Amino acid sequence: MHKLFEDWVRGGATREAFEAELAALAADPALDGLARAFWLPRIEPALRWAAAQVWEADRKPVAVEARGERTDDGITLHGKADRIDRGPDGLAIIDYKSGGAPSAQAAADGLDNQLGLLGLLAREGAMEGIDAAPVVALEYWSLRPDRRADGAGRISNSYGPRSTLKTAEAAIDHAADTLTRLAHDYLLGDAPFVPGEGGGYGDYDQLMRRDEWFGRGEDGL
Repeated sequence: MHKLFEDWVRGGATREAFEAELAALAADPALDGLARAFWLPRIEPALRWAAAQVWEADRKPVAVEARGERTDDGITLHGKADRIDRGPDGLAIIDYKSGGAPSAQAAADGLDNQLGLLGLLAREGAMEGIDAAPVVALEYWSLRPDRRADGAGRISNSYGPRSTLKTAEAAIDHAADTLTRLAHDYLLGDAPFVPGEGGGYGDYDQLMRRDEWFGRGEDGL
């Protein structure tokens, strides 16, 4: 899916180009019969929903797979944004998710700093080909089809009214402070790396039999 949107935006993000990319995805020899029969029909509405968000927005994509880096105290931060849009008020950083997105609370707790740090790079002009500008949106675009919304996806932020981080600027500042603290403690200091309790991994995740479960409903039916 990342490749589809990357090629589509690079080609101008037109309706004709989207249909061509969707046809190319359907014809991809990497898709087996199971994926064509179950996965593709389920994901197509979410892909069309995402394309419509781009066409209808008051901002335009200016970069895809945008890379950036900054160095502070000898520590270099590298990042790559799936997409960067520019609107009348500033930049938006978009990350595509094939499943659920991290919550705003995870960002507030310092457990999810991805969008905040990408926003930091963009705000400081550290993204290749993107001038420094205010970052006004940090968005996860979840492409997991929601049957209650006719298969549409969902946009969520790493900040919000229920979080202590109310704006994109606050989320970026918080991520930058978290990076500075962790780098000081673990990379520049001598604090030991220890397992955390919030990793969200199960003991048997590596045994998941994806191909056998693929195409089943969300309720396991």
